[in-house]
Amino acid sequence: MNKRNKSAGNWIIVGIAAFLMAGICICFVVNREKQKLEAAKLYEQTAGSEDVTGEDVSESRSGKDFNQSDMGDESSTEKSTDQLRDGLSKKQADYSAELPVNIAEIQKDMPDVYGWIEIPGTKVNYPVVQREDDNLYYLDKTPDGSSNIEGSIFSEDYNRRDFTDPVTVLYGHNMKNGDMFGELHLYEDKSFFDANRDLYIYLKDKKLTYRIFAAVLFDNRHIMQSYDFSGEDSILPFIREIMNIRNMRSNVDRDISILPTDKILTLSTCHGMGSDYRYLVLGVLQND
Repeated sequence: MNKRNKSAGNWIIVGIAAFLMAGICICFVVNREKQKLEAAKLYEQTAGSEDVTGEDVSESRSGKDFNQSDMGDESSTEKSTDQLRDGLSKKQADYSAELPVNIAEIQKDMPDVYGWIEIPGTKVNYPVVQREDDNLYYLDKTPDGSSNIEGSIFSEDYNRRDFTDPVTVLYGHNMKNGDMFGELHLYEDKSFFDANRDLYIYLKDKKLTYRIFAAVLFDNRHIMQSYDFSGEDSILPFIREIMNIRNMRSNVDRDISILPTDKILTLSTCHGMGSDYRYLVLGVLQND
């Protein structure tokens, strides 16, 4: 009888141990599945961003200057660009058709916003920012200061904020999903280039209209540091170089007349060919 009781007790111990082991295994599996789900969600949040390698950033009078290839993937996305754009658009309700964007209203919350860029036929429809004494600030931040790998459309402090410089350069990331300046690459197609030549800049008190005359694969020179735009006819060497570009990825309207006194807007983004290249879309101001 004692032997039978002892045997039964052993089986109970074995059963309890087996039950505990099964529970541990189940918990492990559930935890692994939870980790996989969280990883999948994180991937979905960050998918669509293009990883662009960086170069050293040169020092200049601003202390921090931007090189178009200085784009990383370390920023977390706290607010999507579409959400921010939609929120800003709601602030423009009942504003005039001539100036559909109320820059003064936006500046109450985002003082670095000084303009708005729109290119019909593309997703380019964003605020334009500039950060005093820090040309790198908006590489990975939205105009409201939120961290976002898409960054913002911005200029450096080499340019005034009224677009009166001979050449003004705006930078934006080349995103795989087409956000920011990703859709500038649509201009590599000749038919798209021919059909989408209008570009608008909205300021506090006026609308600037540009005619796009070139979309070219360029090298990675810092345009504002590489050319002297301070004298008479100063834009001509730059314009001649643009007009002489001939490759399969570039489209240029060589019939357009560019005067030495014209104001040129240059949009700059990265290109899939590597960090040695930039893609530029250039427009000439039609009104002032």
